[in-house]
Amino acid sequence: MDEGVMLEAKRRLAHSDEPTVRIAAHIGFSSATNFSTYFQSRAGQSPIQFWNASRQVSRPQVNPDAADGQRCS
Repeated sequence: MDEGVMLEAKRRLAHSDEPTVRIAAHIGFSSATNFSTYFQSRAGQSPIQFWNASRQVSRPQVNPDAADGQRCS
């Protein structure tokens, strides 16, 4: 189960601009905080760190936690 959850979380983080709260809910977490703790303990980095690392330099970086899709500074 853990492998499937992590695979889906990583896939969604790498290939979508969904907020982490929506990703967390989709894969069965009751809160983004629980999801972030789970993800960090297994991946060694936070969901946002993983999300940023998966982006190419040429793409503008948008904060996936911002409701309005604000860009990261």
